[in-house]
Amino acid sequence: MNFDIKLGLLNTLKINEQSEYGLYLSSSNGEEVLLPNIYTTKSMKIGHEIDVFIYLDSEDRIVATTLSPKLKLNEFGFLKIVDSTEFGFFLDWGLPKDIYMPLRFAKDHFRVGNEVFVYITLNKSEDKIIAVNKYERFLNSEINLRKNQKVSSFVTKKTELGYACIVNNLYNGILYGDEVHQRLELGSTVESYVKKIRTDNKLDLSINPIGNTKFDVNSQKILEILKQNNENMPYNYKSDAEDIKDNFFMSKKTFKKSLTLLNDKKLISIDENGIRICK
Repeated sequence: MNFDIKLGLLNTLKINEQSEYGLYLSSSNGEEVLLPNIYTTKSMKIGHEIDVFIYLDSEDRIVATTLSPKLKLNEFGFLKIVDSTEFGFFLDWGLPKDIYMPLRFAKDHFRVGNEVFVYITLNKSEDKIIAVNKYERFLNSEINLRKNQKVSSFVTKKTELGYACIVNNLYNGILYGDEVHQRLELGSTVESYVKKIRTDNKLDLSINPIGNTKFDVNSQKILEILKQNNENMPYNYKSDAEDIKDNFFMSKKTFKKSLTLLNDKKLISIDENGIRICK
């Protein structure tokens, strides 16, 4: 299909005609798609433009909906398996018709109820939107990033080394466990920095900017000392310099900078009574 109306994405279309089945919407090139009555409202008037999601209904007809799916075309995320057959799995993506994941695109023998990390793509041979768990070929093979660049990392898996991530929706990366001082939930997105671009086209990531090694070490030291003291201690920006040196083995200036970093990352909270690790 080579349509101006884009399957699997949000489209801005004009209300062109009303019928007994719903509203016919048209693109700038005159292509039409039906918005069924169940999604229409009295405020929708002929000539108005509306944003709709385009997908295939249970009879594989192209239709529009005002509902938003959990994932759109070319996006990564977790979806729950709600049914299975000998040929594949059906996943809930927030629309009346579940999205299909062919067995050949699944890495494991999943079961109904499993939350599976998938990529949404278009099966061009059948012109259908599908989910795939074998997503590596959809990642960029060449990395167009630089060291210490800020990136958005989507957490996909807990590993022995730390957390596997999809970076900027384009690359494979890993956040090492010894640099992460908080539990990261699968499916969460964290701000991170490129620590190293590896020869296998994967990224080593850091929660903190690279280059302030002493600063990072001191922040980690504060967290470790807090953990050894029931995760809270009676010190803050106003504490005596000697008390800080005796308890945290650093200057007051370094202590204050580290507190600011940890607070900005929401790893600790600070008030007049002291500091504590955020849950």
